[in-house]
Amino acid sequence: MSERAQWNDVVEALHALLTCIVTRGQYPEGHPAIERSDETVTGLLFKVHQRVAELVVAIVDGELFVLERPMPELRARMPLLLDAMTRHGIECLVFLQGVEKREVTSLAATLAGPADTRRAAAAREKLQTELRRVLVRFISLRSVERRALEDEAERTEIEPVVAQLMLDVADSMRARLAIDVGAVRAVATQILGVVTAGTYALRHRRFDEGAADLPGHSANVAIMSAAIALEAELPPAVIIEITAAALLHDTGELLLPDALQGVPDPLLDERGARYARHHPLLGARALLEAGCPALWVATALEHHRGIDGLGYPTPVEGAPHEGTRIVTIANYFERKRIPLGDVPEAPEAVVRGATALAGRYFDPAWLDVALRALGVFPPGTVVELTDGQPAMVVRVNPTDPLRPEVRLLFGDDAGRRIDLARFDPLERRYAKSIVRALVPKPGAREESRYPPPIEE
Repeated sequence: MSERAQWNDVVEALHALLTCIVTRGQYPEGHPAIERSDETVTGLLFKVHQRVAELVVAIVDGELFVLERPMPELRARMPLLLDAMTRHGIECLVFLQGVEKREVTSLAATLAGPADTRRAAAAREKLQTELRRVLVRFISLRSVERRALEDEAERTEIEPVVAQLMLDVADSMRARLAIDVGAVRAVATQILGVVTAGTYALRHRRFDEGAADLPGHSANVAIMSAAIALEAELPPAVIIEITAAALLHDTGELLLPDALQGVPDPLLDERGARYARHHPLLGARALLEAGCPALWVATALEHHRGIDGLGYPTPVEGAPHEGTRIVTIANYFERKRIPLGDVPEAPEAVVRGATALAGRYFDPAWLDVALRALGVFPPGTVVELTDGQPAMVVRVNPTDPLRPEVRLLFGDDAGRRIDLARFDPLERRYAKSIVRALVPKPGAREESRYPPPIEE
């Protein structure tokens, strides 16, 4: 078959797919006309796959690419296909050999329908589940302004901003003055911008006895809380309030004795742990006196309580606020990321531990959202790949939490990004996978800018 004839078959298959979409706007699902159009696409794809292993249709900078070739004339002839893909946030379709009619039906029905912006993540996951021989790569953009957001995010270093905020909050609490609510929200807004752009990275932290790291902990918890709330598609104003609450959730640590500040529970004796568990009460009271919003106060008080009301400082009836539940999950994951010994918990074990607490300590629905938002290996996690190379996770894959996008750290390819979800149809396997997470060595932690303790 000549190359011209091959391209004619490809174009014919795409035209037939467009017909499937248009036909669904004229007839109800199950109509003979729709059945025939689905069968036609299936047959044409089979014909195309006699010559090519996979048919790739992608949108790059608003242009339609087929088999890695720009096709402006095809875009002009079938704009509805490009519009349908764009409407559903699809940037690439890969048709593998053996596509079945039911898969064509599912894809065409999705492209013909309206985009469910309220439950986009669930709709994407459902489509991926139904399509076994059609790989769908969704645009991870949250808005058309992503490029501008990425540029701004790359210039924004969150932790120094949070460190300065904590110093200012400490000064206000020490002087028993009102906390600058606007300043806290401004930092929360910066965090939301970084998370929306997908350019954030959680900093690795270690616990060094006697050296607390409230800014690092608060920054990580706030970033994760914003990511979870964003994945749930909450309104921006709500996300900012939850992120602000996460920034100040542990301010009660400032009111603890110096020897107890920032020390994880497992490293405290019984008396020390009992004393340290007063920090939610101390923080909530301080925020209330400083004129902070109710959600911030409630989160400081209840971020160690489960949805069953148990936890500390005192068991109560009723579950915490939805926003507090998000911060509770983020706080748990952040604490578990800190190595307390030579063999820290593996990220997979942390997820299993959280799942075991679903329905008691954690809200199962929010835990599912958190896994989509953060994956098993959150951005910033350094991992070892199957070829032995170290890499850093840079972007989560909501449809497969074990296969994020990573950036290579060393060698000739340092800086190159690899999508671990990319499947090699010829080899019938993934090109690379994550073997394990790597942790920072002792002594790698930067000097803390943690403010001095505040005496009551």
